[in-house]
Amino acid sequence: MLKKLNFRWMAVLGVLFVVALLTGAGKWSAASQDGKSSVDGLINMHIAEQQKVEQGRKLFKDLLRREGGKAPAYGSDEYLKRLLEYADPAGELRRRDPVKWEFIDAYAYDYYVRNVSPPIPPPMSNTAIDGNQNAVEVAPSDVQIQSGHYNRSGAVNYAYTYVFNYNPAYHKFNADCTNFVSQCLKDGGGVPIVDAKWRPYWDKDDWYYYRIGNDSFDSNNDDAWSWSWVKAKTFHHHINGRPLAVQVSYASQLELGDIVQLNLNDSEPANDHSMIVTKIDPDGTRRVTYHTNNTKDKKLSEIGGTHYYMHVTY
Repeated sequence: MLKKLNFRWMAVLGVLFVVALLTGAGKWSAASQDGKSSVDGLINMHIAEQQKVEQGRKLFKDLLRREGGKAPAYGSDEYLKRLLEYADPAGELRRRDPVKWEFIDAYAYDYYVRNVSPPIPPPMSNTAIDGNQNAVEVAPSDVQIQSGHYNRSGAVNYAYTYVFNYNPAYHKFNADCTNFVSQCLKDGGGVPIVDAKWRPYWDKDDWYYYRIGNDSFDSNNDDAWSWSWVKAKTFHHHINGRPLAVQVSYASQLELGDIVQLNLNDSEPANDHSMIVTKIDPDGTRRVTYHTNNTKDKKLSEIGGTHYYMHVTY
């Protein structure tokens, strides 16, 4: 009898010990799990966008078939021309069938990124190779930190105002991160738009958003914008080529209102996500705010992927 009781008590203690371990492990890993969940949310959105690309490809193929005649060959100038016509934010398809347009737009951007747009160079490295062929950390690059005309506090305040409550003056995208950052730069930071009129909406040298009418969230589907306003890769090319910003090597070189972009999958040719620096802790920790998923003051160090640091010099 005594042996049975001892065995039972040992079993109970064993269970309690395991529960304690699991509970402690849960507390210990809470911060890391929180960081992981942020990345998981971004990856899930990226997967959803890629699914839209495939659906858009099928819809575009069907549109070409309905036109009749011989469809242009994939990779030809005519193929790109027809695709960009259907994907035009100010075009007929978006007004007639905004759901179908959204898929076509996703495919058009993916096609453009893979076949037309120049690649984004790797982020600036904070390491170098020494005489023994070993990687060594180097000091921050000599980048002049300018104040300029950019209203950094205004950009941050805009981000805080609209991170959870979207500005109804703009279209609300499923993947809204770059649209949000562009708003922060223009409406909060005072960075002027660029629109040469003769250039098409996909040209990286333009950067604009036009609201047509007073409808909320572009409910009439008649607003117009450039890809550089809403797409991460063309935004990257625009602000670095204009130039509005310079790439820096270290997060410690970022100031309030600066931009961070992510590439969640280095095998893909485009950056996936845009964020704005909204807080710097006393210990130097940079925190970022972004749409998709709507997040305020997230520690940059808790977000995975390849980081591109862009210091605004406007």
